[in-house]
Amino acid sequence: MIYLLKFKPSVFAIGDSYQIYVVASVPAVFSVIVGGRTYYDASNGVLRSSSKIHCVTVPAKELDAAGEYSVLLEEVLSRRIAFSTIGRRELFRFSFSPLPTGRPVRIYHMADTHNGVELPVKAAAVYGSYDLLILNGDIPNHCDEESNIENIYCLTGQLTEGRIPILFSRGNHDMRGKFAEHYCDVTPTCHGKTYYTTRLGNLWFLVLDCGEDKVDGHPEYGGVNCCFSFRREETEFLKAVASHPETEYAAPGVTHRFVICHIPFTFVSENPEWAIERELYTGWANLLKETVRPDLMLCGHLHRSGISPVGGYLDHLGQPCTVIVGADVDKDHWRGAGILVEDDRYTVEFTDSNGAKSAPTVLKKEG
Repeated sequence: MIYLLKFKPSVFAIGDSYQIYVVASVPAVFSVIVGGRTYYDASNGVLRSSSKIHCVTVPAKELDAAGEYSVLLEEVLSRRIAFSTIGRRELFRFSFSPLPTGRPVRIYHMADTHNGVELPVKAAAVYGSYDLLILNGDIPNHCDEESNIENIYCLTGQLTEGRIPILFSRGNHDMRGKFAEHYCDVTPTCHGKTYYTTRLGNLWFLVLDCGEDKVDGHPEYGGVNCCFSFRREETEFLKAVASHPETEYAAPGVTHRFVICHIPFTFVSENPEWAIERELYTGWANLLKETVRPDLMLCGHLHRSGISPVGGYLDHLGQPCTVIVGADVDKDHWRGAGILVEDDRYTVEFTDSNGAKSAPTVLKKEG
């Protein structure tokens, strides 16, 4: 029997909401039930069935309080002007655990999985249980095939089983291919934007997106990018976040602050093709340092894992805090980063798909 639900759900934290994603195996309509209320994947009253990737947005406080939700998929046999027909119906219930309070929080961070599933899942298992999963860009290898986007939900379905929250950022490879222009229609965004803030418990997160890693006019892109303009729009967003501490990073109860960004933008490559936007990225770093004062910045992109303190090997443009590159990619292995969040410290362990785990690195929380 082929179930309508292709993978287990994925629950992404965006702003003050959760976006629950599923992939259907056939054309279907989708809804989520939380605390007796039904939320629909709909466009102004019309249930969606044209895409097999579905999303429903629910208030975070409602799901946190309920501790469970049900997903309903209904197969669309025919969609007509009148008398459309619905076939099979499948209802699945999932428990859900918001970020804990009163104990340390365990985070697992991954980036640059590039369509891989088996090796990242093995690496995460080495770390053990975790309360939050962070997917930090380049989860598909590219977007030239729609199945690559579905691969995101295959991975998250196995890693979380729909039971814990996920944070999601876009990587530069996610901008490549004929489906890239539709990527943000079927992945988590905040009102269509790939940069946003969210709060989980006493942890506050700023998700940034550098776009591509070379100038828009680079021959590799063939004239289909406008990241120069995109980054300037994002700069205005960042300024707005910085100017509202009382509702963002300094809101009552916030004790830990993180920046999530696929590209470690304070690093300047020796290759001039990748040494772009120095002035803009310096401005980002300075603004974060002067206002948000994040505890950690989590990145990928470099395909080698490591920790760069302020003044370290990634600090060419003024790191606002310690940077953790939590992904290491090789043809035979994949490595991610586990982060234990305590009141006064962070403990980082890199875990490998071959079963290895690094010695713990303890980073003292400043301030």
